[in-house]
Amino acid sequence: MRFHGLAQRGGSIIVHVRIADQHTPISPLVPKGNAHLLVGLELLETIRYIEYANNNSWIIANRRLLPPPIPKIEIPKLEDIEKLLKGISGKVLFLNQMN
Repeated sequence: MRFHGLAQRGGSIIVHVRIADQHTPISPLVPKGNAHLLVGLELLETIRYIEYANNNSWIIANRRLLPPPIPKIEIPKLEDIEKLLKGISGKVLFLNQMN
């Protein structure tokens, strides 16, 4: 029997990376609203985790938009998603649909 994680089954993956010059133990997870950088490889995933960003965060988002496999789900327009991200932070960089 083989087991596969969410990535192999089309699920969402989130990775936290913390870099600190501290000798005291800190949590490996970035607190919500405290990310310096948010990288989204797909626009809906970027929105899903936007709560980690703040107005000083850099947001790098791939413009690729993959509709979920659930029928009758309304997908926001690309322009609306970009406007939402720019409303969170003025430091937004969009990449054009990497494959």
